[in-house]
Amino acid sequence: MRETTPNLELVKPGENGTADIKVIDENMGKIDTAIGKPSTLKTIKKVITEAINELHSGLNDVLTESEVSVIIEQERSDQIGELT
Repeated sequence: MRETTPNLELVKPGENGTADIKVIDENMGKIDTAIGKPSTLKTIKKVITEAINELHSGLNDVLTESEVSVIIEQERSDQIGELT
């Protein structure tokens, strides 16, 4: 039985195994499928922007625009601080 990686089930050749081009090709297909197109990958910036927009949207229902602006600026500062 061949050993595989836990997440994508990529086939590993093992310590004494040899590299099989067909297996490498299958592994590359699994990786490509799992990652998808680079344009669809979320960056930290996209995730933060979505979180801020969601926060802004929810807060508009209960707070004034001025209060929302203060909270959003604080969130941005906190998020930027975490990234540095």
